[in-house]
Amino acid sequence: MNAYRTIPALAVSLLAVVAGCTANDLDLEDEMEETAERAEPVSAGPVADAHVSDCKPTKNYGAQVNLSVDGAPCNDHTLLRFTVSQSDVVSAKLRLYVADGTVNGPKVYRAANGWSEGSVTWNNRPAPQGDLIANLGPLSAGSWVEIDVTSEIDGPGQYTFLLVPDATDGVDFDSREGAHPPQLLVSAPGPGPGKITHVGSTSDYAGNGTVSIARPQSQPGDLLVLFLSRTDDYLPLRLAGWKKAAECFKTGNTQSECLTEAKCTEWKNADYCRTFGSGGNGRDLATVVFYKNVGSGEPNSYTWDLLGEHAAWAILTSLRGAASENPVRSWAGVSNDKSPDSVFPSVQGQAGDMLLLSQGFDDTASQSQFLPPPGTTFYKHTSGVDEAGYVFGKLLTAGGATGKQTTGGPGGPSSKDVLLALTVKPAN
Repeated sequence: MNAYRTIPALAVSLLAVVAGCTANDLDLEDEMEETAERAEPVSAGPVADAHVSDCKPTKNYGAQVNLSVDGAPCNDHTLLRFTVSQSDVVSAKLRLYVADGTVNGPKVYRAANGWSEGSVTWNNRPAPQGDLIANLGPLSAGSWVEIDVTSEIDGPGQYTFLLVPDATDGVDFDSREGAHPPQLLVSAPGPGPGKITHVGSTSDYAGNGTVSIARPQSQPGDLLVLFLSRTDDYLPLRLAGWKKAAECFKTGNTQSECLTEAKCTEWKNADYCRTFGSGGNGRDLATVVFYKNVGSGEPNSYTWDLLGEHAAWAILTSLRGAASENPVRSWAGVSNDKSPDSVFPSVQGQAGDMLLLSQGFDDTASQSQFLPPPGTTFYKHTSGVDEAGYVFGKLLTAGGATGKQTTGGPGGPSSKDVLLALTVKPAN
């Protein structure tokens, strides 16, 4: 059962265009047509990885740059956990970079998710679950190994993979702290006519207000939606090259109505509001949503040096199949939902719209503290010293008011959030 392949790190695949057509050409055309029916694969790094060793059964190796799998003199196992946001998965591949090769690679299994990167040891490690996924053969240093795990991914959630030795000749892979972090490549069906799909999301937390964020997996024509948040400082209402879709500013914790650009009575400069009339300065907590279409020469990342020096954070989401002109149909915001859960406001939508939910939270919070509202999918989470952000989404199957959407999980203080809901129209 060898559902894997090795790929030299510097290998480059070339497709030669020649006159004539052979049976292999027809096979390639069929493969290209099949691939065109799915979205580009989304690459996700592990949310946790570590190896454990029976030579030091109480020692934690979660911060190491390498992941060891060995059968002698110590018995070393490796654990990796990934988060998958896609509902319909047509392909999933685990990719690992081989730092030190072997003549006989490890076996790959699923395992339970109840372990922590900072505390897992040999003594408390999870056991293998289910059938063998793959049994790797020889692995060369400086190459990537690709393992087909499609059969193991059945929707959104977290997935742990366990690597155990099959020989005494060990192997080392780069960990997420290493130069070539592990990857989980997930492909979902591409959008049909009038259907929007979430392609990917990235995030950044900047303690000094200089936000640098990578562009998520996307291609020309895709829609980028930026959720930019901040506490205790100015947040822009204008970004060069982007259009504003929605905003919510609050001056104090108990304020329940969002301050918006329409209420700005004094500007700091052309991009920042200094005062929102009797509503105050709006600098306790704020989120502004921007959007743009991916162009042919789109940069791979974006950097904004925001006015002031306090923390800021961002989540950038790419959508395929969205309208390119005036894509936002409706939006609404709440700056204090008076609930330990997060209760997103209702907005208007049509069947086929994408509902996006953004939560800015003025306290540190883990991903599991606020879980996706029923029927929605987790897209991204980020957190810092005293702040956190989340984005969830779903396709609407009916028109009209979406109704309020309430998160699951333990939640947090009721007066610490800024919540925005918006609907994005599909392309015609």
